[in-house]
Amino acid sequence: MSIRTSIILVVSLFMVAGYVFFVQVGQSPEIPDEPPWFYNINIEDMSKIHIIDRGEEVMFFLGEDNHWHLDDPEGLPVGLDKWGGINLLLSGPKSRRLLDTQPTDLEPYGLATPLSRIEVDLKGGWSIPILLGLPTPDEVGIYAQVEGFPQVFIIVAEWADILTRLTRERPYPSWYYDIDPSTINRIAVYASDKSMGLTESGGGWHFDDEFQSPVDKVKLDEILASLEQPAEQDLVEYEVSEAGLAEYGLQESSMASMALFLQTEYVRRDGLNVTGQVVFHIGDATEDGTGYYMQTEKDRLFPDVFRVNASWVEGIQSILDNPPHVDDLAQES
Repeated sequence: MSIRTSIILVVSLFMVAGYVFFVQVGQSPEIPDEPPWFYNINIEDMSKIHIIDRGEEVMFFLGEDNHWHLDDPEGLPVGLDKWGGINLLLSGPKSRRLLDTQPTDLEPYGLATPLSRIEVDLKGGWSIPILLGLPTPDEVGIYAQVEGFPQVFIIVAEWADILTRLTRERPYPSWYYDIDPSTINRIAVYASDKSMGLTESGGGWHFDDEFQSPVDKVKLDEILASLEQPAEQDLVEYEVSEAGLAEYGLQESSMASMALFLQTEYVRRDGLNVTGQVVFHIGDATEDGTGYYMQTEKDRLFPDVFRVNASWVEGIQSILDNPPHVDDLAQES
């Protein structure tokens, strides 16, 4: 007698207009060749992703530009280097196994009051609410459930970790300025007619000149304050080619452009020492005078052009206009 090895459990979440997705449930005493799907949907059908983990939450929206955005359909676009295959991961993980088809108690799985919830909204108004519970005893897997359906699955813990981590490590675009001034150990500002560099070494700051002239401490504090995160940052245009940069005063020959180089160094939570370098190019002021166009070399071949508030750029300009030299009276004393 042949043994039926598996059946397909058709799970319909808010079945409207014939939209269905499938949850495959293995019910055979034999071990299937492939683990069952926890759920499975098309990437193209996703419109919103809402992740909650231990009180922290983040939302992503598919904008009209067909890019994913943070917090709002017209908010910051996600950084492709950090976003990677997030929507592919959310299209449906294969489970490690179907653990329980009719659990009488969800508490042992951490699913009675789950700490994590991932909700994927689909075009047309449908939604897939995913609940994540406790890790398995070997910590390789995690208990999971589609809200509204009894089946408890074990899925790979790394899948859940990658997604829930987005609540703490948001995938900002690569041009987004979120540098902590306390991590900066080198500053250089370049303009068409002058430049200036400052470096921290041995616990103190000096100019990058042949004498390594000391830096005024009060003025340095003002400079670092000016390097706090800009009050406004927003996308102007995706992936602008070299030919298109003239519109923003960002072409190499522009006399109006200015560049800011920053080097940072900090110790991560895992004890690893991290050093980073980035160059921001500052172009023309916007037509309304409220901001300036910028680009960063940290981006890909054709970087995006973004805008920051004018007062932030004016603070960078003041570094060149008022170098933090120690005045003669202070040096003599």
